[in-house]
Amino acid sequence: NNPKFISITTGNEVNCSKDDPAADVFGVELRDSSGETVAWADLIGSSLEGDNNQKTNADAVFSGSMPDLEQFEGNQCPASKNGSKFREETVVSLGCGGIVTLKFPGDNGNLELEDGQNLIVYEYGKQCNATPSPDDPEEEVQVDICSPDQTEDDLIAPSSTCANTLGSGPGQASYGLTSDNLSF
Repeated sequence: NNPKFISITTGNEVNCSKDDPAADVFGVELRDSSGETVAWADLIGSSLEGDNNQKTNADAVFSGSMPDLEQFEGNQCPASKNGSKFREETVVSLGCGGIVTLKFPGDNGNLELEDGQNLIVYEYGKQCNATPSPDDPEEEVQVDICSPDQTEDDLIAPSSTCANTLGSGPGQASYGLTSDNLSF
């Protein structure tokens, strides 16, 4: 029985301040070993932080569908296909200490994560497309895999997290799934 769910978190008050929007995530993609898209993440639950955070519509961003944003070269932020930029319907700012818990829907229920797959977290920091500086840890995300014993109902609570860390880093990042990080 393989895990089916992941959580993505940002730093805590040690790394960033409460009014910082922190990581701006606009999609999480699951790919197979050949690089083909298997599924896009769908929201289970969230706890988004930040006193001035305006981008908190996690249901719209993590809907199980491909994001409505196009990637641009250079330091431009991605824009939607209809020309508008970041807005509540296209990006989620997790805020300092924020979390989203996600699943990957399939034709017959939620997909199990498998050896050889990759998770791609699409995140844009303050500079858009520029790799955040190590001195800018609030733009980092941490990806954790939930135990296969955890159910979707267990993870609905906004503070629910998963304990098996897959990796962390700033900006767009790919995390490879192996039998080692899928075993509990």
